[in-house]
Amino acid sequence: MAQGTQYFSINTDLTSYRKHRERHGNPFRLWLQYGCGYMTPQPDNIDDVRDRLLKVKPGDVLFAYENDTGHGFVAIGIALEHWDEKDHRGERPELYGDSAEMWQIKVDWHTDYSFTVAALDKAGRGSPQGIIVHHTGRDYQTFLADQHAQWLAKRSLTITAHREAREAEKPQLDPVDHARTLLSAAIAGVPDVTDDGYNDDDPLQVVWRARVVSVSKLFALPPGVAPEQKDLRLATLAGATFCAAPDPLDTELDSLLSRDDLSTEAKREIMARIGQGRFRAALLRVYGKRCVVTGVSTPAVLRAAHIHRWADCRDTPDDRRNTDNGLLLTANLDALFEVGLITFEDDGEIVISSHLDLEELVRFGIRVGMGLRHTPSPAQRLYLQKHRTRTSAMR
Repeated sequence: MAQGTQYFSINTDLTSYRKHRERHGNPFRLWLQYGCGYMTPQPDNIDDVRDRLLKVKPGDVLFAYENDTGHGFVAIGIALEHWDEKDHRGERPELYGDSAEMWQIKVDWHTDYSFTVAALDKAGRGSPQGIIVHHTGRDYQTFLADQHAQWLAKRSLTITAHREAREAEKPQLDPVDHARTLLSAAIAGVPDVTDDGYNDDDPLQVVWRARVVSVSKLFALPPGVAPEQKDLRLATLAGATFCAAPDPLDTELDSLLSRDDLSTEAKREIMARIGQGRFRAALLRVYGKRCVVTGVSTPAVLRAAHIHRWADCRDTPDDRRNTDNGLLLTANLDALFEVGLITFEDDGEIVISSHLDLEELVRFGIRVGMGLRHTPSPAQRLYLQKHRTRTSAMR
């Protein structure tokens, strides 16, 4: 199994909604709408539910199930954050309006998966019992890992790649092995890119096992079409990295920085320009043309911010093109981030310098509680740690 991945079952509790069903239809629709999983602990199980919720971490897999109706598992979800340990009773009147407490956890749900109670019985697996179940037993954990892996395989990359992968190797229980098998099958017939073969519509590249291929060719995308997040996640799960295509202009600008006759202002302008070509185009594709904090999608105000600065990557030049070392920010956030007046924690939460007073924060549109709209990857967390270290004097 993938190291660190935990598996949970969470009860959708359709039968508890019977008085709401005529008004709201299937209540799981509300879970999908709000992007959460909801729990209503009772006095006799509140400690167990709390203990299990506290163990859920971002990236863990949750299987939504309903056993009384025979639906069994109705969706797979990926936990997006740790439990906030708050009571949300009354915030959603259509959800458990009379509960003693209502807890929630942010989840990215996918309903293209199901496994009925009858199928569970046939497979020799009973239905999970409880509001939330942490599957630590080897047998059930292996079963869920296999279901997760098969789901990844069916929905990731192209149908052709999936077929080739199934023929090449019997699916394993480890989702990472599945991801590697699929990526290997998909990349087999894709030519490596070269500087001469750069395409203006394809600034984003995939690096895996000494191969460098264009994202468009790997995922069979029309020019300019962004890859789906599920495909990016699968390639990352396999161990691939994404980078911007080499940009000759950035290389020329970098050489200018070594000149002794340039003023500080000139060098500052050069630094502001570096990375705003192909690196920016690559980030636009990765982040769906939206600021990673505000969601602003006006291209003219979006900047490609290197987390670990271009000038600090002379000994590790690959970091300059690695998209994990980049954030797509509005111009004002980019300027604040560059000098360290804002930075981000490993979980994506914003850190604001004490040098910014409340009035300035309002003017900049910054507030406590803001943060990255995505969970930073392990590689991105390392870059963020370097940024916090470099700019620590600003806080």
